[in-house]
This record gives sequence, C-alpha cells and structure tokens, in this order.
Amino acid sequence: MNQQYMTKEETNRFKAYMVMAGYNITSLANKLNLSRESLSMRISGKIDFGRKEMADIANILRVDPNIIFFGHEVTLKETNRKG
Repeated sequence: MNQQYMTKEETNRFKAYMVMAGYNITSLANKLNLSRESLSMRISGKIDFGRKEMADIANILRVDPNIIFFGHEVTLKETNRKG
C-alpha cells in the first residue's frame, strides 16, 4: 500500500504559494539543495517533508508553515483548548 503524505488540496496549495513567491519546482529545489525529483516527490505526497524542510520552505516563501502545509494558522487559543 502506498501512503500519500499530502492530499491533492495540500499539493495545490503548496504549488500556489510557491508560484506566488516566484519559484518553480526546479528553482525552489535548488534553493533547498534538493534534487528537482526529490522536491517533486515531496510536493506530490510520495515522500513526507521533514520539519526542517517545512521550516526552510516557509522561510523561503515567507509564509507561515501552518498555512502552507495545513491550510490554517494555529493560534495560541487553539493550542490551549481543553479536551
């Protein structure tokens, strides 16, 4: 069974932020010191992004990683919810 680490919606959102920041897969991969194939496999959900990669991408694209990868900002109020 093949596990998908990103949904189609998450992939599309990632690509949109990448393009808005002026990057394509090749240029962003170069900036991250990754091969184009490796970044493409992560974006398509075949390989999971590591935490450092997520932070680096968010920094390069100048967007909160919660927005890029999860579609929303996490607020302090959300993190303090009681179960």
